[in-house]
Amino acid sequence: MSGHGLAGALLLLFLSFAGSSLIPVDVSASEPSCHLSADHPLIGETRWYGLYFEDRKIGHARSMMTFETSNADIGGRESIALRLAMTLKLEQTEETIEQVRRFDAAPPHPLLDGMFRNADRHITYRQREDGLELAEEGITRIWADVDRHLCDEEDVALHRFLTESQEIGARIETTDIDVAHQLFTKSIHELEAISTRRIMGADHNFQTLHTEASSDHFSYSAKAGFQNGEAVNLFIGPIEFRAESEAIAQAPNQRVDLFAEFEKPLNRPLARLSAIDRLTLKAEVDGETAAIDEVVRDGFAQRVTYLDDRTAIVEIANHPAPSGDVRKEDYLRATSSHPADHPRLKALVEKIRAPLSENADDRVLAQAILSFVTGYIENVPENPYAYHTTSVFDVLDNRTGDCTEYSQLFVTLARAAGLPAREVSGFVYGGDHDNPSLGGHAWVEVMIDGQWIGMDPTWNEVELNRSHVQVRNVLVPSLAFEVVDVVHR
Repeated sequence: MSGHGLAGALLLLFLSFAGSSLIPVDVSASEPSCHLSADHPLIGETRWYGLYFEDRKIGHARSMMTFETSNADIGGRESIALRLAMTLKLEQTEETIEQVRRFDAAPPHPLLDGMFRNADRHITYRQREDGLELAEEGITRIWADVDRHLCDEEDVALHRFLTESQEIGARIETTDIDVAHQLFTKSIHELEAISTRRIMGADHNFQTLHTEASSDHFSYSAKAGFQNGEAVNLFIGPIEFRAESEAIAQAPNQRVDLFAEFEKPLNRPLARLSAIDRLTLKAEVDGETAAIDEVVRDGFAQRVTYLDDRTAIVEIANHPAPSGDVRKEDYLRATSSHPADHPRLKALVEKIRAPLSENADDRVLAQAILSFVTGYIENVPENPYAYHTTSVFDVLDNRTGDCTEYSQLFVTLARAAGLPAREVSGFVYGGDHDNPSLGGHAWVEVMIDGQWIGMDPTWNEVELNRSHVQVRNVLVPSLAFEVVDVVHR
């Protein structure tokens, strides 16, 4: 298929997924209420998606729903606008598609007007009693029997469906309407799975929808993941839309896949996590993307025995950090990521020190910093796929973060207090016994009496539980783990 042909096909797929999806719910059986206020979760935030074909990044998309004031020609009414912009890049071909749809802000939110534009076509339209009036290149025509409301939009309908329905097997039917091709497609979405995943140290609830769609021209099956009623990824054959931050979505060679890279299934669950004295794992890579000694290494509480260039035995037990020359100055430095010399951080350290006795040692100080950080960050990012901070001051101001923000704040405060500290990345047990796995995680090490000691500010662990597996590189898709042995205290 040519690049242009694929772009057209991808458009049809995207219209059934994100932002201004152009898919109405079949409300013949019921008429759901869908009043949206300015603080609704779907309104106001731009959502970015990386676009992949056969796991190769080929472009990006963004969507946004906003409250706006309509033009005077429709009475100056407030409106809710759905905006979509998608850029597709295939080799030397690039195509941009834009859409805007506006609905009356007052219930039942009838469609007011809209626009579709790509390199070849520019269509404007408005809702009339007898259907949609479409205008293109000076030609006007009526698409009869199309009556649009905000409740008809799939993102709105699915958000309501997923936040209200918690039963596996629950269904919702939608009808796709594509103004560019005057095409209807019926879809049946079924709630296939509900799960809790620990991503970067925080628990997030996910739902999986299976979709069967058909029209006079094509049919397809799709699977989409949702978190808090908002889509985080969609698979249709070799095509995937993946929720990402703005920077990663627009970068041609950067990608995020927390399901694949940041979650490693295990062959058995781990019971009584805090009571494990020794955990033995087998770690394996495919040998093509990385050698095993480039991925796992000795560390605090961790010893690695390499069996060959693809396989190693990793033992997590009461092991000290490896000995070696360490320049303490390297882990006391103020940097852009850890502005330990900033007056605001220095003042926080003094606040943490204040309740401690004058004779408090470094360990007590480190524990006090740990307790402060654990209690200070109050909010979990709603979308772990797209959330990121630009500085530690974002963490201080927003009090929102996952394990990366917990670790960054701890290290910055520790260095401001004169304690050498560094961030550590790896995996830790997720705690879901139905789907046991190690999830991507970050924690810290702080130097006490000349020795590196591991702590976990996300979970307020002064002593790390034995499921923390340190790795050099978390983003190795082929990395897999198998539980070999577990010894409890």
